[in-house]
Amino acid sequence: MKKKLLFLSTLVLALGLAFTSCNNTNEPDDPDNPDTPDTTKVVADGTKEKPFTVSDIIQLKPESTTEATKTNVWAKGFIVGVYNSDVKPSVVENKEPFANDYNIMLAEKEDETDMSKMICVQLPAGDVRAALGLKTNPNVIKRPVLVYGDVMKYNNFSGIKNTSAYWFTDTNTGIEPPTTGTGAAIDLTSDTTTPVTSINEDFSTVENNKDIDLAGWKALKVLGDRNWQGKIYTPKDGGEEEKYAQASAHNGKAADYEYWLITPPINVDGLTSKTLEFKTAKAYWTATSSLKVFVLKNENGKTTQTEITDKAYIVKDTDKDHTFMPSGSVSLSDYSGTIYIGYQYIAKGGASNSTTFRVDDVVVK
Repeated sequence: MKKKLLFLSTLVLALGLAFTSCNNTNEPDDPDNPDTPDTTKVVADGTKEKPFTVSDIIQLKPESTTEATKTNVWAKGFIVGVYNSDVKPSVVENKEPFANDYNIMLAEKEDETDMSKMICVQLPAGDVRAALGLKTNPNVIKRPVLVYGDVMKYNNFSGIKNTSAYWFTDTNTGIEPPTTGTGAAIDLTSDTTTPVTSINEDFSTVENNKDIDLAGWKALKVLGDRNWQGKIYTPKDGGEEEKYAQASAHNGKAADYEYWLITPPINVDGLTSKTLEFKTAKAYWTATSSLKVFVLKNENGKTTQTEITDKAYIVKDTDKDHTFMPSGSVSLSDYSGTIYIGYQYIAKGGASNSTTFRVDDVVVK
């Protein structure tokens, strides 16, 4: 009798295992035939097609308000309010009247009220603020939007700063990021200026607060309504006045600025030492600005650019304001024929969003 019961129990168990193995779709495949990876899941990478979510931005844990964890990325979410720090305790306002146009809060749910599940997005002066600021546009509350900028800490939240583009996903309308930093508008192929075999420019003939206008030099705007200008500084103690080229976007009405100061064409083969030297100074440092140096050259019907910023000392945030720092000797021995040296300035408009950069004593020999 025991043998019969044991046989029946074993049979039932075997049938149960067989049924389970045929019907349980969660069982792993045979080790020799592993599961095919799921390639349908979209992995966010910060592009417009695969934007970061609010959770992604929070998980990046940005700690600095001046140095970006990631730059030039898209993030998506619902506009759920504006952060108001003028009241105590600070609050996120999710209905009219809204306190300001300077920021918006994004969340993954349109009715989110938990501030720990939100990010704060800076709205610099310009087109982005004009479209997204809740005080001016209360009707955009709860709308789904993409914003483009840098991942940084903002108002004690993980957030997006230097926001320069937005896109409403419910209507497919907005503005695209500016083509800043590409030099796409720099075309020197039609320049007929006779190349020089040396440069020794101290900007002693510039006019104060006037766009640079020196023989052979070019001051070219790509974005914004500003350009390189001459500057004359007279010390209060009666010391000798200083003259130099200056770039700034302080209180600029445009959202973004890019402009170039370019030397006359240089015949590298005629130089004696094939070196470049200059001085730079700064004031009112912000991380939204940069000064970079390039070698520009006309090749195959277009103007190419090679960045040489890392080969020179460019003034940094830790340097003293209004103090010129020497670049050191930058070798041009890798080049031949005709080249130009270009100083590219990039900044954000509005109040206190831009560093003032100065260039002086440019020597090529």
